[in-house]
Amino acid sequence: MPREPIHSAPHAARAETAATVDIDADLMLLLGARSICYGGFSANTSTPSFHIIMRKMQTGVSIETTCQGINTGWHACGVAKSNAVGQNCVDLNNNSYGLGYTSFVRANAFTPNRASEYSSCDETNAVVCCSPSCGGW
Repeated sequence: MPREPIHSAPHAARAETAATVDIDADLMLLLGARSICYGGFSANTSTPSFHIIMRKMQTGVSIETTCQGINTGWHACGVAKSNAVGQNCVDLNNNSYGLGYTSFVRANAFTPNRASEYSSCDETNAVVCCSPSCGGW
């Protein structure tokens, strides 16, 4: 006996699937950025316990100021971004070298004298990793 379709209208099924894919892609990018933040943080500290808040990079605003927007006890640890350290940002959802190329760049690399190096990094393709445990990186 053949199974009945889940959706009676084929167009409804396609629209729902497309929306689900978009949500899943956004979730995957968020999870990817989160893992990059945690990995970068844990590689640069001996602190046994830590927590992070991720914020979108804001064009024209220092990453330290972005984290201080949480409160003055929070600091920028670094940035989760696409491409290698020293390369400009592209879409986080890239397929370079297979499933994508991402990196964690410590906060001290995002200084004004390196602004041109990361001039394409913004709220669409870079995430600032903030924590009270990484001031002065």
